[in-house]
Amino acid sequence: MKEYKLVFKPLSTITNIPNAQTIFGAICNIIVNTQGEEALNNYISSFNNQPLFIHSSMFPLNMLPMVHYNIFDIDYINHNILKEKSIDQLSYLQTLKNYKKINYTTESIFNDYIIKSDFNKMRDDLLNKKINIKNYCLQKASENILFEQTKQLNTHVRKKDYYNTSIGDDNALYYDDTIYTNGLFYILVKTNENIKKIKDIFSYSHFFGFGPRHSVGKNSFKLISIEEIKRKPNLNNKLLLSQSVFDECINLSESNYQIISKQYHPSKTYINKTTHKMNLFNEGSYLKLTQDKEWIGKILSFNIDKKPLYYYGIGYII
Repeated sequence: MKEYKLVFKPLSTITNIPNAQTIFGAICNIIVNTQGEEALNNYISSFNNQPLFIHSSMFPLNMLPMVHYNIFDIDYINHNILKEKSIDQLSYLQTLKNYKKINYTTESIFNDYIIKSDFNKMRDDLLNKKINIKNYCLQKASENILFEQTKQLNTHVRKKDYYNTSIGDDNALYYDDTIYTNGLFYILVKTNENIKKIKDIFSYSHFFGFGPRHSVGKNSFKLISIEEIKRKPNLNNKLLLSQSVFDECINLSESNYQIISKQYHPSKTYINKTTHKMNLFNEGSYLKLTQDKEWIGKILSFNIDKKPLYYYGIGYII
C-alpha cells in the first residue's frame, strides 16, 4: 500500500484533535451524503478483506505521538541519581519528570532513535541536551517545532428535545474544551486506490467537520495538500498511530504499550446511552509483531435496534 500525508488547516475552533474513530465517523458521513448508501457499504465491507484505505488519527504537523517506552525505569534512577552532585540532583529529577509529560515527538526523533529501538542513546542525548523537550514535544536541540494553542473550558446547554425526548424534562448541561490554534494538522493514509478517490472524500471535510453532532460549527478542517511518503523499512517494533483493538499478531511480552478503556456512546439517531465498553491500545504504543503487516486490528460491528453500528478499531502502524 502507498502512504500519503493529508495536511489540513483548521477553519474554526476545535474541541479535540480528532482521533481515528472520530475521523472514521466523518468519512462515513461524507461518503453516504456525497456518494450514496451503496458506496458506504462498499467502504465498510472492504475491511473484511483489503480496505479501500486506512487512516491514522490526526496530529499537529511534523509531530508524532510520543512512544510509550520508559527510558527512565526505577532501577536506572536509583543507580544514577547518587552519581549526581547534591546540588544537581533536583535538576536531574526535574528532567525525568518532564519526560513523563511529553505528548509528541518529531519525525527526526522517530527516524534516528525510535525506528532503531535505540532508546539508551535517546536517553543519553536527552540528559546531555542534544535533544530537548519543547512545549511537550521531544525534538532535537537544532529543531524548533511548536504546536501553539489556547484552551478554554466552556459550559453549554443542549435542549432536551434535541438530544433525547424519552428521559426527564431537563435540558442537558455539558462541558467541552475550545481550542484556538493557527497550526496545521495531518492525517496519514495507506491505500492501493488512486489517491484522487481519497482526495474526493476529504475535500468535503470542512463542510462536515470532524466531531460529534453537538460540536456543529467547530472542528472544521480544510484539506490543503496531499503528498506521498516514502519510508525506510522498519524491521523493529511498530509505532501505533491510531487506537487499536487487540490483534493476535502482537507479541505482548516484547511490546511496550498503553491500554485505555473506552465507552461507546452512540448518538440520538440510535440510542442515547452507553452500549459497549472496550479496551484499546493507545496511540504511541510500541508493538512487536509476529507477522509483517501494514495495519492491525479490525472494525468492530454492533447492532442496536437492528441498525448497524461500527467502531474503527484499526491500528495504523509505521
